[in-house]
Amino acid sequence: MLDSAILPCQIFEEAWNNSKKIKSASSKDSNEIDDLSRNHVLRLPGFLVAEGDEWDSFRLVEATSQLVSLSLIIQHNADGLVGLSMHPLAHAWAKDRQDPKQQGVAWVAAGCILTLSRQNSTMWQTQERQLLPHIQSYLDIKIGRVFSFGDESSVVPILLQCGWILSNMRQDTRLKHLLKDIFIGISKNPKEPSKESLPLYDLRAKSLLNTGKNKKAVTLLEQVVKIRQTTLAEDHPDRLASQHVLASAYRANGQIKEAFALLEQVIKIRETIQAEDHPNRLASQHALAIAYQANGQIKEAFALLEQVVKIRENIQAEDHPDRLASQHVLASAYQANGQIKEAVALLEQVIKIEETTLTEDHPDRLASQHVLASAYRANGQIKEAVALLEQVVKIEETTLAEDHPNRLASQHELAGAYQADGQVNEAIVLFKQVVRIKRVKFQMEHPSRIVSEK
Repeated sequence: MLDSAILPCQIFEEAWNNSKKIKSASSKDSNEIDDLSRNHVLRLPGFLVAEGDEWDSFRLVEATSQLVSLSLIIQHNADGLVGLSMHPLAHAWAKDRQDPKQQGVAWVAAGCILTLSRQNSTMWQTQERQLLPHIQSYLDIKIGRVFSFGDESSVVPILLQCGWILSNMRQDTRLKHLLKDIFIGISKNPKEPSKESLPLYDLRAKSLLNTGKNKKAVTLLEQVVKIRQTTLAEDHPDRLASQHVLASAYRANGQIKEAFALLEQVIKIRETIQAEDHPNRLASQHALAIAYQANGQIKEAFALLEQVVKIRENIQAEDHPDRLASQHVLASAYQANGQIKEAVALLEQVIKIEETTLTEDHPDRLASQHVLASAYRANGQIKEAVALLEQVVKIEETTLAEDHPNRLASQHELAGAYQADGQVNEAIVLFKQVVRIKRVKFQMEHPSRIVSEK
């Protein structure tokens, strides 16, 4: 079910760790549609049975050694990271010799390993390149068939957790197709959220935001938030999380005032119940800083971002995506504040790390390169700006729809760089293309459209 490429062995330990937490938390299965339960723990392979208080790798090492001795798998150890791989022919042979029932058991077991290990978000974030082919291979199956492998309470949580993995990896097209299949499989209307299935609609809203469908995301999230406001206390984590995402959708849709109001409300509550270094509190402050910047309140954005970055640098590794994201936005604030050299230095540092952890078409890496190119241009490094933006635009034209906000933003920035470089004809052609698309996609008062039409 997984790929033949190197699979980090850490994934087994992390699956075991979370299975132990689930077994000790409660004797009852969870009620949320995306929650993994004791039933998923029971579907893990035998060598991952949660016994004892500490992880014991003996059974994994024993099984690995036997398979290595038979030349069925290869063990790798590079830079302290241990992994396993299979020769593609051996992998195909092992997969093809399973009958349909065995394939179903294997699919569920592999899904339980993948999704239970997801609780260690740092591992998934820092080893994304190694894990990506495995989640792709795992989902390379007709989802309609998956529902024959078990009841919905077993299959749907695995699919939704895999969906969040795709979202975090920015596999936007794959996620879009997966969601379509899930809605069909459980007979739900993607436009009408129901109380018992809200996590599914959370994921759909995130997918809409990732693909630039900001208006649709706002419409969906307003419904989700309304339901949670009538059923959950104002300080409930799920209610706050929905409000946070809705505020981000408002900002992306150009509704800056609505974003401010909601984020300030969320932060006010989080400051009373969460420590200053709590990830969710920092995330909301990060989002508020972006809203400040979008509204031209550079000093407020700068002050808040410096605070967030300082905390994250103390508690997160230098390659942690959240830390990199805040440094990215802080660098943008440096530029807006006229501190161009500081912006360039910080962005070059961020990109150097992202080039080792993210694929070249990952939106986060592209976004950092976009902002660095803008800083280069502001610093008089026009040739470097043009070269970097041409690279970004070339990739985004193959991965994003022509009306995706990120693609339009990069094309707009490249047009400006062409103009600064004296390539006036190229600039005019690109500016006209961007304006034409934005007039169709955005309302007249949308900030992005206003900027391009100036």
